[in-house]
This record gives sequence, structure tokens and C-alpha cells, in this order.
Amino acid sequence: MKEIRVVIIDDEAWTRDTIKRIGKWRELGCRIVGEASDGLSGLECIRQLDPHLIITDMKMPGLDGVQMLRELDELQNPAKVVVVSGYSDFKYTRQALASHAVDYLLKPIQPEEFNKLLQGCVETIRREDRTQTIRSAPSISQGVDGAWLKQYQEARDAARKSLDILTESGVEHAFQMMRELFFACDKELHLHLLIKMNHDIHAMVEEKTIAWDEETDPRFSPFQISFAVGDQKTIDDMLEHYRGIIEELVSLRVSEHQRKSRVDIRPVRNYIDDHYQDSITLEELAGTFSISKEYLSSLFKRDNGCTFTEYVTRIRMEKAKELILEYQIPLKKVPEMVGYMDVPHFYKNFKRYFGITPGAMKRLTEDNE
Repeated sequence: MKEIRVVIIDDEAWTRDTIKRIGKWRELGCRIVGEASDGLSGLECIRQLDPHLIITDMKMPGLDGVQMLRELDELQNPAKVVVVSGYSDFKYTRQALASHAVDYLLKPIQPEEFNKLLQGCVETIRREDRTQTIRSAPSISQGVDGAWLKQYQEARDAARKSLDILTESGVEHAFQMMRELFFACDKELHLHLLIKMNHDIHAMVEEKTIAWDEETDPRFSPFQISFAVGDQKTIDDMLEHYRGIIEELVSLRVSEHQRKSRVDIRPVRNYIDDHYQDSITLEELAGTFSISKEYLSSLFKRDNGCTFTEYVTRIRMEKAKELILEYQIPLKKVPEMVGYMDVPHFYKNFKRYFGITPGAMKRLTEDNE
């Protein structure tokens, strides 16, 4: 079956974060599709996202857990409910049990106990869904016309494509389009739209963190990515939340790409040191190491402080000096031994490099002796 959708509702951010952090979500095939910081927003998340599992606090502002569970009963919502609360008052337990809650956990939540309960819920949901049509979350289309929906889908797809190619400016432009579309609708639709936009953006970012295998990085775990909608939360709060995550994510990926694509220049230098007698060209060297001529040229300039030609010339000149002074090789044989078929070119480069001709250098050394 498809992944099991989960909605978390609690007015305490640290409790929501604890639940997200300790849950074995991917291991159990679950995905947190919505998060809310009050009962009214939580109830709207349930209506809009149609989760399989609801994890909720009982005492919350606006609409407490008791009222919310009664609403779910009236809606005949089939989702499983796990109640988490720091209040052990029997009225909350009684209402939870009367509303067919799977279980009632007291804070502080213990990871082993929580995951055991979560696994039981997953098994029950999967068993029941074998005989039912698998539910899929409703789209954002409720309450908006076709033209609005088309523009929204274009903005959402543009954000996803921009994230694919690591272009923050494209994501920002798409976010601004979403914001304009949000305020183009009646205020009575704002909570609905906020929930669905949050769901879409979260899914997009989460998809990338999984595809890029960044879940082990604490900055990109479900614990950090998710945004909790609430009575005091705005579209700007939500977009700013995801901007920060995307900025870090893009920065990390760009750095990783640069690291992986960066060629170690040392083997290239070693190759030149071993083949300086040959007629080495930048094009041939680039082909040998399967990189572009332009990239190899920039690597030399960045890592060696000189161009490819300057580096080859330096190696050849130092070798020529060594042959002349230490090995007493006749001057007429030196050019070919250091890779020069054009003797005048060798003499010209030698004088430019050392400031004197090969013969003058040899005589100067002999005179000093």
C-alpha cells in the first residue's frame, strides 16, 4: 500500500519535535504530512490531508483534544488516533477511549514505547486497508477555480524544477507567485490553502533530502523540515521557514558537487613531470584525464599560480639547467632532451626564463670554478 500519512497536533513545539525526532517513520513506511499547533488548525489539517494516523495532545488552545475527538466522531473519520498528553485526568482518558483512540501516552514520551505503539498502528492500518480502497490525500483544488489552480500548479512545479537545478532565485520567484495567489483568495480559504501549500512544499523539500540522502544530516531530518500551521502562523512564516531550509540544502549540494567534480591536480603535475620531454599540449592532457581543456586550464591557474604553459616551461627549463650544469651535457643535445624540437625556441625561452643564454650560464659556472 501507499505510505501511511501522519498528522501531529500539539501546542508545545518541543513535544512535536520530540515525536518527529524519535519516531521510526521511514522504517515503518510513515510520512508526516501535516503538523499543527492548535486544535482548530489540527482539525483542518485532518479534513484537508485525510491522514491514516493522528497523534494529538488533549489540552490545547482554541479547540481542545476532547472537542476535536468529538468532531472526528461526528465526521466518522476512519483515522487511528494516538493521544499524547501530560494530563492524566480521567476525563481525557475516558474521552480518548470513547473516541476509539488506539492508545493514550503520558509525557514525557519514551522512544521504545512510542515506536512499539506506532508499529502496532501501522500493522492495523495496513491490515484494514487490504480490504478497502486506499485513500489518497485530496488536492488543493477545493474552493478555487481552474485558472487559479493552473497558476498554482505552475508555481509549484517551477519551485520543484528550480530546486532540482539548485537555483534559489527560481525557488524565490515561485514562492512569491504562491504568496500572491494565496492573497488573491478569500480569507475564509486561507487556512485551507496554508495547509495544502505547506503540504506541497514540505513534500518537495523532503523528496529532495531523501533523493540526495541528506536524512542523516540533522539539518534535513523530518524533525527540522516540517512546519506547524497554527492560528498565529502566516503564509510569510511558512515561506520563510522553507527558505531557510532550501538555502542550507542548496549550499550543501553545491559544495558537494564542487568537491566531487574537483580534479586532484597532483596526478596531472606528476604526468607532466614524467613526460616533459614529449610534445605535451593542453588538449592532449585534458583528454588523458577526461576533463575539459577549459577546466584543466583554470585548475592550473588556481592550484599552481601559473598557467599550464608556464608550468611546462618551468619544468623544462629547470631540467635543462640541471643537464647543463650537473651532467655537463653538450648544449646542442639539451633542447631535444627537454622536449624542444625547435632549437631557437628553446634558446629564446631559456633566456627569458633565466635572463641569460645556456652558453653564458655554462661559461659563468666554469669561470666561478
